[in-house]
Amino acid sequence: MWPIIWPKVSAPIEMGETQFYSMNGMIARGDLLIGLVKVLRDDLNATAGKTAAEMGDLNRKAAGVGYTVLAWSRDGRQWHRDDQPFVPNDPTPGRWDHAMAWGDEQAVVRDEVYIYYGGYSHGHKADRYDTRQIGLARLPRDRYVAREADLNPGRLLTRPMLLKGGTLTVNANVVGSLKVRVLDEKGNALEG
Repeated sequence: MWPIIWPKVSAPIEMGETQFYSMNGMIARGDLLIGLVKVLRDDLNATAGKTAAEMGDLNRKAAGVGYTVLAWSRDGRQWHRDDQPFVPNDPTPGRWDHAMAWGDEQAVVRDEVYIYYGGYSHGHKADRYDTRQIGLARLPRDRYVAREADLNPGRLLTRPMLLKGGTLTVNANVVGSLKVRVLDEKGNALEG
């Protein structure tokens, strides 16, 4: 046994009592495994300025805030993860998923990915029999990440891959120009 997920002490969002509850909903997309990590900040309340008691938790200093981040692996043993929420709790007080949004399962449905998640309105342990519900977040299939460039020239190099088709499609919203070049395994540009 060895740890695969741990707090990132350099990430401002994790500078506090950060706990991990589980990694669920793993799916394979090509040779990449993608999982959902449930993160709990147990030292915070979802509504700023409220006490834990006002959030419905009479026994603790804070009611807790939970969200979901993405994790990925190519071998199932070494994992990497984001520290920013992928399925965030809703910042609007009174919403059913205001305090917690914990992703549990992913399902590819036609051209979308459905992410089912548990939402809590008040906190981690507050009123746990009456204020927890199940929600659905959807995203276009294989749109887990995007790369955004500023006004300066940028470069994105993918890992080596075998292209079996006769065309290459780039999904981009371009302002200005975009140049694409295909390289061989040694990094040399291919003709055309």
